[in-house]
Amino acid sequence: MSAAGGPESLAEGDADRCPPAGPAAESDLPGAGSGAAKPASPRWTPFRQHLAAVVLLAGLTAVAYGNARPDAVVHDDRFFFPYNRSLGWDDVLRSFQQDTWADSGVASGVYRPLLLASIALDHALYGSQPAGYHTTNVVLHGAATVLLYLLLHALLAAGGRDERTVRERAAVVAAACAAAAVFCVHPIHTEAVNSIFNRSELLATLCVVSALWVLLRWSRSRPLAAWGAVSAIYLAGLLCRESAATLPLLAVLVLWLCGPAGTRRERLRGLAPVLMLAVPLLLYLLLRANALGGAPSAAAGAAAGAWGDRLAQTATMMLESLRMLVWPHPLRATYQDFVPSNVALAVAVHLALAGAFIWGLRRRRPAVAAGLGFFYLALLPSTRLFTDPSISVAVAERYVYLPSVGLALPLAVGFLALARRTYWDAAAAVGLVACVALVPATRDRNADWHGDVALSEAEWANAPGADALRLLTSALTEAGRSERAAALCDERLDAYSGHAKLANHCGTAYATVGREADAERAYRKALAAGGIDAVAHANLGRLHLRTGRWGDAQLALRQAVQAENDPARRRFRQGQLLLWLYPGDPERLAEAQAELEAALRMQPGSRPYREWLRRAREARGLPADP
Repeated sequence: MSAAGGPESLAEGDADRCPPAGPAAESDLPGAGSGAAKPASPRWTPFRQHLAAVVLLAGLTAVAYGNARPDAVVHDDRFFFPYNRSLGWDDVLRSFQQDTWADSGVASGVYRPLLLASIALDHALYGSQPAGYHTTNVVLHGAATVLLYLLLHALLAAGGRDERTVRERAAVVAAACAAAAVFCVHPIHTEAVNSIFNRSELLATLCVVSALWVLLRWSRSRPLAAWGAVSAIYLAGLLCRESAATLPLLAVLVLWLCGPAGTRRERLRGLAPVLMLAVPLLLYLLLRANALGGAPSAAAGAAAGAWGDRLAQTATMMLESLRMLVWPHPLRATYQDFVPSNVALAVAVHLALAGAFIWGLRRRRPAVAAGLGFFYLALLPSTRLFTDPSISVAVAERYVYLPSVGLALPLAVGFLALARRTYWDAAAAVGLVACVALVPATRDRNADWHGDVALSEAEWANAPGADALRLLTSALTEAGRSERAAALCDERLDAYSGHAKLANHCGTAYATVGREADAERAYRKALAAGGIDAVAHANLGRLHLRTGRWGDAQLALRQAVQAENDPARRRFRQGQLLLWLYPGDPERLAEAQAELEAALRMQPGSRPYREWLRRAREARGLPADP
């Protein structure tokens, strides 16, 4: 090698590019010239290498998620299956004009019209067969894995050294494939893959990863076409899930650290078109504001809690997300009971990782910096740091789907270093061992998602607490196993007296098995705990009707109406009240029908409103459908 460094020397302005410096020519590799290094077969052309990697990743997806296609829906999926919208223009347009949860009768502040379009497509393809919907999720996860492989390959090959030797090309392919394989079979992704509604994470990740790949491949050679395509992809990602909002920041991070080589001035000029992404972002915000009447602002979010508390929650949430990636056990269906804890530890870990980010920049290891930066930026929208924290739980496994793409980059660089220092099949072997270790856990977790009872039983076993018991008692009652639900409530309800939803579910379990006094006690516990007054009052009113306490029932049901803040739901509650209290009064039944029709006009897709309107019409002797 020359004094200038020979094959390993870097061009001016290219010192901080991906991948990290390492052996580039076969003569630099251990055992070169002695027969220890096996040359890759020239028959393995780049196309064949990519094809083999894609086939391998597709096979891994089938193995890890072959049991993720049950003929069942669980958890939030029940609100979207069977789906009552088609791919017709009117239904698609309505999806762009309403809250995503409008059909459930709940205003959630969530806007994901392309997610609804994908579910409508499933309905057109599979009808009332849930397994087909789940198959779509598995295919989407496989597609995300393949795109991640292409992105990692483009990042690792950014320096151009993969073109110098056949062996180097094989090393890059093996490293990218091994890292993508770990992403593919990681059990932390089971929630996103098994939940029909949470396929929004898969769709948003597909958009973000494909956009970054397009930029890496063509932002320098065809900038206008590349950034134009990315703008369209960005809008699609935003319409699938809010987590895609960070794409401009991720693009700047990845292109600056790992993009095409050049001087700093050239790279700055290459990043200027990122401003084009303001157009799809503005269009998305306008569509969202039109559908939801405006999104929560940062100021409103800040007012919802002290900034110190919000920062503590964000720090601990991010630490928990890291923990789930490194050690995915136990896996949980809900983290609604998550509260900030070990804040000092979380801050220490984040400071250490910030130090690793700086080290990566200073020591010419940009892949480390890019991966860490990607993880934190992609996770930021899910922390609710700048929005109303009440609209979602603080922690969920699905939130980690896109951020885990970032941590796949340093993992791929580690595999590449191993491949260069030994041989490419050593990296492949280590990746295979990791997959063998992870696949059983993934398949076991898939089995938990085969039914509400199985999922809630696993939740109760993994993290026994008030929220887990809430899920379990609800699932058992709906499955006709109210006796066991009531027995669990006998044992634990008093210990969790401040949990309103659990108390409400216990009240329903007691009422189902004929324990009216215990049911009333549970409903009153729910009212004392607060937060679900309308539901608890309505259930208490129905209980009073069953026990012949008409006056108490009337009072409780009117309190349920008054507790509703949403106008549509208030009209809905009023219609329920009239149907329950006056089942034989023609005038009141007509009034009930009018109230339910008004509610349905406000939220045309609401399944509960439509069902109760059908009951009102049947009670009046009218056809169920007008």
